[in-house]
Amino acid sequence: MDLVWARLSLCVMIAAAVMSGCSGSSSGEDGSKDSASAPVPSPSASSFPFPTLTPTGSPSPSGQALPVRVTKTYQGFVSGLDQVEKLLPPDPGLGASATEKVLYSLRQKTLLMTQFKGRTSAWCADGGVQLAAGKKTECTVKYDGVNVHWTVSVPSTYRESDFLVEYGVSAHGTTVLKSEAVYSRFWDGYHEPGWELRCDRMPAFKVVKVGEDTGYDCQFLNPHVSPAAWHNVSVRISETGVDFT
Repeated sequence: MDLVWARLSLCVMIAAAVMSGCSGSSSGEDGSKDSASAPVPSPSASSFPFPTLTPTGSPSPSGQALPVRVTKTYQGFVSGLDQVEKLLPPDPGLGASATEKVLYSLRQKTLLMTQFKGRTSAWCADGGVQLAAGKKTECTVKYDGVNVHWTVSVPSTYRESDFLVEYGVSAHGTTVLKSEAVYSRFWDGYHEPGWELRCDRMPAFKVVKVGEDTGYDCQFLNPHVSPAAWHNVSVRISETGVDFT
């Protein structure tokens, strides 16, 4: 997966603490959170694959309708950081260690990836994030019992005297598909007056691969165009959320 870059702001007190070794290598379900990274990007509906259609109207749409009609977003749907912050403990603040800040950021990113409420905890291998030029640290966020793996990368240009630490993160391995998250995201991104939205019947909870085709589709029908047809899109869970391609 491509790296997502963020910056970690370290005050003088934190810089001194980092030079002697970060403390607090994990972030629990009711423990501290990480305010390290730049704002986490929310999923954007602008990337959805809308075809170019000619308005004229047609009474009989082509294609086969999928079984689940999508009509709303569900309680627990996460569409942005405002909902994420309600699901996590308070921000640890400037006095937290670099590891605590990064772990909080990863918990944010995992909730934005799955786009649905869930219990999270997080930790890093080797006692915490290794702040050294070119270093990579493997960290894990447990989301409702499933381990979501993240690689934290410090660039080769890093210096211990840096006040702002730029670092990259990338998810790999498994993540979670929740049917209500997919239906909610599809409704949130696609619904228009008069349109009909449908999806495959999906399990309430399923472990899937990050960024890979889940094998499920959703579809939309605009009755005001010709020829009227169901337009299918495949479902993926990417680093930034539920995607339709």
